[in-house]
Amino acid sequence: MSATRYDPLEPSGLPLSPSMERAFLEAFADISELDDVSARNKEQSCPRSYEIDSTSLRLAMPTQVDREEMAPNMMHLATFKNATEAKRAKRSAIEKKSRQRRKNVFKCMREEVKQLENVYADMSKRMNSESSSGLSKSLGNSSGGASMDELQQKYEQLSLVALALEEDRTVLRRLLQEHNSFQRYSRSVLEDRRAVWDSGVPPSLSFAAKFHRFSASECYAFVRKTYEEIQKFTECEIVESTRSSFMGWTDQHKYYRNTQTLLFAFTKQFPSENVENLFTKTWNLFLDGHQLEKMVFDSSTRTRLEVLQVLNDDLCIVRRDYRPSRLQITLTSVQIMFRLQTRTGFTFCRRTISSPEIENALEPHEHLVDTFHWYDYGLFHLEFYSLLPLFFFSSLTCQGAFQPAV
Repeated sequence: MSATRYDPLEPSGLPLSPSMERAFLEAFADISELDDVSARNKEQSCPRSYEIDSTSLRLAMPTQVDREEMAPNMMHLATFKNATEAKRAKRSAIEKKSRQRRKNVFKCMREEVKQLENVYADMSKRMNSESSSGLSKSLGNSSGGASMDELQQKYEQLSLVALALEEDRTVLRRLLQEHNSFQRYSRSVLEDRRAVWDSGVPPSLSFAAKFHRFSASECYAFVRKTYEEIQKFTECEIVESTRSSFMGWTDQHKYYRNTQTLLFAFTKQFPSENVENLFTKTWNLFLDGHQLEKMVFDSSTRTRLEVLQVLNDDLCIVRRDYRPSRLQITLTSVQIMFRLQTRTGFTFCRRTISSPEIENALEPHEHLVDTFHWYDYGLFHLEFYSLLPLFFFSSLTCQGAFQPAV
C-alpha cells in the first residue's frame, strides 16, 4: 500500500463554488471534531498504563473501609454513566452547531442564487433591447433602392406561394366534403340493410322501392301538426264506457260523427311500475321487430319491420308489414315514430304517413293501413290512445308512479 494517504478534502472532480467549498469544509470539520471528542473520551475512560503514576494510583486506591462501603459494580456503573452522558451531551452540542452552520450556508446560497437570477434577468432585458435596436438600425441603413427591390421581390414571391396554398386548401376541403358525404352514404346504406326484420312475409316488388327521405323541417312540421291534434283530442272528455273490466282493464270511448272516427282508451293501474322506465321500454319495443312479434302477435303471424329513415334518437320513419295466417293479404303501413317530453311527462306517437314511391309499387296482395296511436305518460298516469276508422281502433291507459326529469 502507498505511503501517501487519500485526503478527503482534496478536490478530485470539477472545481466547486466558494459557497459549496465552504459548506464541505465545515461539514468535514464537524466530523473531525466529533472524532477528536470520541478519542478524548476513550482515552479518559481507558487510560494507558505508562501514563499512570504509581504514587497517584496508590493514592487513588480506596481504603479497606471504602472498599467495604462501596461495591465494585456500583463504582464501575457510576463512572460509565457519567462518561456516557458527557459524551452524549458533547455530541448533541456539536451536531446542533453543525446544523446551524449548514442552515446559514444554505441561506447564503439561496441569496446568491437570487442575486444571480436578477443579474441574468437584467442581462436578458439588455440583450433584447440591444437586438431590437440593432434590427431597427439595420432596416434603416438598408433603405436604399437595391434593398427595397429585394423586399418587393420577396413579397411577390410570398404572395404567389400564399395564393397557391389557398387554392390547395380549397381543393382539399372539397375532397374532404366528398369523402364525408361518401362515408355518410355508405353508413346509411349499411344501417338500412341491417335495420330490416323479416320473419317470413311474402316478397314484394315494393320492398325494393326507393323511399323519398324527408327533410328535418318536414319531419318537425309533421310532428308539430300531430301534437296539436293530440292535444285537441285529449282535451275532450270521453264519456261513454261499457263499464266492464277484464283482468283489471277498463274501457272508455267516444265517437266523432263529423270525421267518422272512434277514440278508444283502455285503462289499467300499475302501482309498482316506473313510468319513465316503461316509456323507454315501449320505445325500444316498437323498434325491435323480433320482440314486437313475440309480445304482440301469435306464432302464426309473420311480420316485417324496416327502418327507412332515422333523423335522430327521438324520431324515425319505419315500414311495418303484417301477414296474419287467417288472411291471405299483407297489411302495410309507413309510419313516423317520435317521442316528446312535455310539461306533464312524455308522449310517444306512431302515425301513418304518405309515401307515393312505396304505395305505387304495392302488389295486389298488399293493402295499406292507416293508423294513429299515441301514448301519454303523465305525472300520475300513462295513457295510450288510438284514433282510427270505425273498424280499426284500439287504445290503452296505464297508471303508475312517475319521476319527473330535473
